[in-house]
Amino acid sequence: MTSIFLYDKHEEMKVTDVPNNYKNNFLLNFIGDPGVGKTHFVNRLCMAWTKGQFEIDPPFYLVFNIDLSRATSSQNIEDIIHDQYKHLGDNFTPQIIKMALEQGDHKILLVLDALDEFKWNKNPNITNILKKLYLEHV
Repeated sequence: MTSIFLYDKHEEMKVTDVPNNYKNNFLLNFIGDPGVGKTHFVNRLCMAWTKGQFEIDPPFYLVFNIDLSRATSSQNIEDIIHDQYKHLGDNFTPQIIKMALEQGDHKILLVLDALDEFKWNKNPNITNILKKLYLEHV
């Protein structure tokens, strides 16, 4: 895992720096004090990815920016995504999300915000997924 430190909201890192400088990293960790702009930066990064502003091989065809502080202990990853993306309509069900995640061929980007607020011991569903992803790419 590569950690990217955001120290000061006045010292702005460019969104375009991330794919250019960290393209071989599957796990990026944005670290900084509260209020420094981590969430804002990640939101801008996700928007740029969804607009296809980066030349990434393979390109992501789905980008989910997930706020883990809103996740409950009983939810699995597809329920969390569904809950936070309800505005996409009735056809965007947890079953469809699960199928996309299982068959996505690494073309789905999951961005996890508020990882430091996540209750690891209260949600084994998400904890196991994160451990698996971490072990695969470290």
